[in-house]
Amino acid sequence: MSGLLAQNYTDQLRIENQFEKKQREVKLDMEINLDQLDIHSRHLLMLTPILESEDQSVQKELPPVVILGRNRAQVISRMHTLEKNEIYRETPYTVVKHRKDQTLPITYHQTLPFESWMRKGRLVIREEVAGCIHCELSDNWKEYRSPLLGDAYKPEYKTSYITPPVEEIKNRDEVQELRLNFKVNSVVLLPDFETNRMELEKVDSIIRTILRDEDLTLTHMRITGYASPEGSAQGNMRLSEGRARALADYISTTHKIDKNRFTLDWKGEDWEGLVAAVKSSEMSEKEKEDVIDIIWNTESEVSRKTKLQSYNGGRTYRWMLTELYPSLRRNSCVIDFTVRQFDLEKARKMIRTNPKFMSLNEMYIVASSYPVGLPENQEAFDVAVRMYPESPVAANNSAAAWIERGEYSAALETLERIKEHPEAWTNLGITLAETGRYEEAMDYFKKSAEKGSSEARQNLLELEKLLEDM
Repeated sequence: MSGLLAQNYTDQLRIENQFEKKQREVKLDMEINLDQLDIHSRHLLMLTPILESEDQSVQKELPPVVILGRNRAQVISRMHTLEKNEIYRETPYTVVKHRKDQTLPITYHQTLPFESWMRKGRLVIREEVAGCIHCELSDNWKEYRSPLLGDAYKPEYKTSYITPPVEEIKNRDEVQELRLNFKVNSVVLLPDFETNRMELEKVDSIIRTILRDEDLTLTHMRITGYASPEGSAQGNMRLSEGRARALADYISTTHKIDKNRFTLDWKGEDWEGLVAAVKSSEMSEKEKEDVIDIIWNTESEVSRKTKLQSYNGGRTYRWMLTELYPSLRRNSCVIDFTVRQFDLEKARKMIRTNPKFMSLNEMYIVASSYPVGLPENQEAFDVAVRMYPESPVAANNSAAAWIERGEYSAALETLERIKEHPEAWTNLGITLAETGRYEEAMDYFKKSAEKGSSEARQNLLELEKLLEDM
């Protein structure tokens, strides 16, 4: 019986296999070459392809290939003809009677519904050898492929950067509110009176900085005077005008600035400022409502002041005179200046020290001068967002840099604020796709492509390939 000892025939076989996924199906094509097989004439060799998940929790057996030795084939032929018995445990893919001169391989084809575990699964072939009708001599397993398909298609999305337009003339301004002290009914500005020196220094320091910096050029000064609403409206208009002129005279004389560079305005009584002060004050909600109602719904200024003075027995008005009215006696000073254009070397320094003097285009050039992934690249884009918070271009470019660093949550947070702007749609589609929100991503790619984005068109194709391969 030595000829019937257990065999391991798979070592004599050359088996080539190929897996291909198309849409939601997987095709297995296999060739089993028998030219080296030396099977015992009484043996039945059953080769069962099995697809097995990586953790072996799922197994899918495919129809087996049966190879018969010469004598075994004759026995089975008689059983099948005479007794009509069921010979095999399951229906074979094919049954082959082996001949020593056999040169043609066995071709094997199967098409299966795709399941996600198949990607990293493996193909094993179970070899079963029988030496008599129902007696098994061996049961061997051999791996032929791992993984079956590998990872899903990895799309290469193209981020969208937008080059901001060049700011031909970089106009900037600094705004200061000065609460200067004047003697009663006076429009004479005394620099050393009460806290005036400290207040004047606010605007003096800005002007000195501009005049001394070769990158800056002072172009204009806009001064507006306001008065608190006590006394007569006519008198307050005179005070707001005179005090605005007094500040302009002081600045012109102190810094030797031509008066032609000044624009003066005066508003008289600052009722709007009073309403704002009331809203942010510590007054009760009822007091706030009542005072604001008096201000806006009393047409005559004389009657308005009388009502305020008598409201709540005069207690609220006396408190307002002390706590709110002084802040309304003010001058608003806007200092206009221009900034020269920076070359890359200067711009790299300015973005760390004085980014407010840079245009969005200059910040973009600085960011682009650093390779993607370096902190300086992302920092420059983030500074642009901070300095130009209303710009969808700045937000989009910062998000693009986050995407290229693989920081999709940061990119999505930035883009959510500008998702109504077409500038954001391409990069928004990428962040959504990378976080598994494929339908939303598809919609944004399509919308952006319709607006003419070549990057969106390419990304749409990449996403379609991914979805087809999933």
